[in-house]
Amino acid sequence: MQVTETLAEGLKHEFQISVPASDLDAKADARLVDLKDKVRLNGFRPGKVPVSHLKKVYGRSVMAETIDQTIRDTNSQIFTERGFRLATEPKITMPTEEKAVENILTGKSDLTYTVSIEVVPAIQLADFKSFTVEKPVAEVTDADVDEAIKRIADQNRTYAAKGEGTKAETGDRVTISFKGTINGTPFDGGTGENIQVTIGSNTFIPGFEEQLTGIATGETRTLKVSFPKNYASEKLAGQPAEFETTATLIEAPEETKIDDEFAKTLGLESLDKLKEAARERLSAEFAGATRQRVKRMLLDRLDETHRFEAPPSLVEEEFRLMWNSIKAEMESSGKTFADEDTTEEAAQEEYRKIA
Repeated sequence: MQVTETLAEGLKHEFQISVPASDLDAKADARLVDLKDKVRLNGFRPGKVPVSHLKKVYGRSVMAETIDQTIRDTNSQIFTERGFRLATEPKITMPTEEKAVENILTGKSDLTYTVSIEVVPAIQLADFKSFTVEKPVAEVTDADVDEAIKRIADQNRTYAAKGEGTKAETGDRVTISFKGTINGTPFDGGTGENIQVTIGSNTFIPGFEEQLTGIATGETRTLKVSFPKNYASEKLAGQPAEFETTATLIEAPEETKIDDEFAKTLGLESLDKLKEAARERLSAEFAGATRQRVKRMLLDRLDETHRFEAPPSLVEEEFRLMWNSIKAEMESSGKTFADEDTTEEAAQEEYRKIA
């Protein structure tokens, strides 16, 4: 076997490998000998099939398997001997001409191929003992607890029917039935019966809830909206739609009294127990935020103290992931690069630096 390094530029390496046909033939014959005791052919007793006959029947497929295994073993040997840690999968380039492939499979030609790789750079670690990171401490105050309980109360708020002739306002809960159409044609999932909508909750597609403001019980309206461009259903994404909507009930939110009885509705013995539970949850959230802050500071410190060349293919992959996400976000929001006072080329250059 002959190995020649044809490229060594930074983290990129390329090798040309030549494996003699005799070596491949010997390995293929060894596979055929092993196969002799396993294969069953009509006219031959188990284990008595001549290797020459097996070669006629299975020679090409066995040689293909031999070539595949030889390439993997050879590459592994090359990388191990040189101490390479691969950043990506090796790129193998094989002969493609039909005659060349045929000659290799039939043992008439040596196997010659190239393998291109990118390796992980050697990284000189800094003295971690010299790192200092200030850990922020966030205490849970009584005001934090009260705010958390207020949010819980809002989430468990009860509603009462408004009087006859009243109209829906922001914060009211409206029970509706609707039939949606696109260009006059009904679509799957566009019909609903007795659906509760809280105006201002932003749980429906943009523009839907706002058009319920002022509606009265028994009133029917046609609501005109457009599905977001990033809507889950590709068939509906970005499509304008109309919903013929009837309000059957309008309810106003009731004031929730935060006391022991309210705590009991949540499965707790008293308001004090509810406050304890809220404080514990907030403490856990604050601790999680602190850990993330410290982690970020450590990562920044590591970035400051370690400088090395990154494998180009990994940088390109990271950039593509970021760029696709940015493009999708801009398309869904309807923004352009001009809205951000930049150009697509300038934005790409900036995100390549980040990658």
